[in-house]
Amino acid sequence: MRLEVERKTKLREGFKNTYNLEPELFISSPGRMEIIGNHTDHNHGLAIAAAVDLDIVAAIRKNDEGIVRALSEGVNMLIEIDVNDLVYRPEEVGQSIALVRGVLFRLANKGYKIAGMDLYLDTRIPRGAGVSSSAAYELLFAKAISVLYNDDAIDKFTLAEAGQYAEVNYFGKPCGLLDQIAVSYGAISYIDFARIEQPTVETISYELDHYDIILINTGGSHGNLTDEYEAITDDMREISRFFKVDYLREVDYSSFLKSRPTLYRRIGGRPLLRAMHFFNENDRVLKVVECMKKQDERTFVKLIAQSGASSYNLLQNYTFAADKDQQLFFAYNWAKTNFRQGAYRVHGGGFAGTMLAFIPKPLTARFIKAGEVYFGEGNLLKIKIREAGVTLIE
Repeated sequence: MRLEVERKTKLREGFKNTYNLEPELFISSPGRMEIIGNHTDHNHGLAIAAAVDLDIVAAIRKNDEGIVRALSEGVNMLIEIDVNDLVYRPEEVGQSIALVRGVLFRLANKGYKIAGMDLYLDTRIPRGAGVSSSAAYELLFAKAISVLYNDDAIDKFTLAEAGQYAEVNYFGKPCGLLDQIAVSYGAISYIDFARIEQPTVETISYELDHYDIILINTGGSHGNLTDEYEAITDDMREISRFFKVDYLREVDYSSFLKSRPTLYRRIGGRPLLRAMHFFNENDRVLKVVECMKKQDERTFVKLIAQSGASSYNLLQNYTFAADKDQQLFFAYNWAKTNFRQGAYRVHGGGFAGTMLAFIPKPLTARFIKAGEVYFGEGNLLKIKIREAGVTLIE
């Protein structure tokens, strides 16, 4: 990958103004999108995610002071961490510094060399875009440590796991490995979470010929939605416990089908519907993998639309009881009603935030213009799948 001249010049100047030195290298860390596999990972299911062409880039240089420093363009607060003091600090929960400290701790704990470095960052990931800027941020620091001090020998999974470890244990946000895997591996990642601590990852290169992918930021925050997310896992857990196993992936599907009337009477409709979503979504993931390998774009898009409908009708993560604005719920219905040729699905955890739209290319400009009337200028982004994960760039 090559960095455009104007951006490289801005980063170089920002680095020199901050540290009075020239940077040694540049690293780019992409955002990610979830293509299909909504709320399957926590029950050891299947999912497909991809790196996207929105990124964080950093100008970087070693230092011999044992301090990691980082400053982001447009932010006046310099992060400073002593590499000999990487213990968890509760006062840093929810802050960027916690992500950095956690990544450094995890890599040091795994036996990798950790030492000082200076970074100056510029992001092209819009705030609230829902493409996991946190994973991009984590993986950028992990990759810098790999390149500067470990002969770039830290493998992709270890980089991803260090990012997830930091987010869960230092930043204080429960998450799986999907985001970090997508950022680390690049292109499209087909992920099997049967072994959730070390999922199987297959990298696939695929490009849509007749559709554009539009990310719609509908607004709202995930900050107060922890109870809603936990309710999904709790509902699915109730079904798996009926079969005396821990996860839905372990449930025999034919036994599940036969038991649906009993499950409905004993446990209720919502848990049953959410379990149905899990099984159907897993099957759709397998079919999407087959479509990509056969270059079957028409069926690919049809399956994306089915995934979105399943999340809407069965998983029920487009709105919630206290959701007066119903931004995500509205966006899905607006898009389906007005642009029927497209395919739409909730992006990520749901209940608020972003949605993906797969739009026939001749309709893209009209779709964006019409959507901006509701969701605001700049809140419908055309994104592309990026082949490279977090990487050193020229």
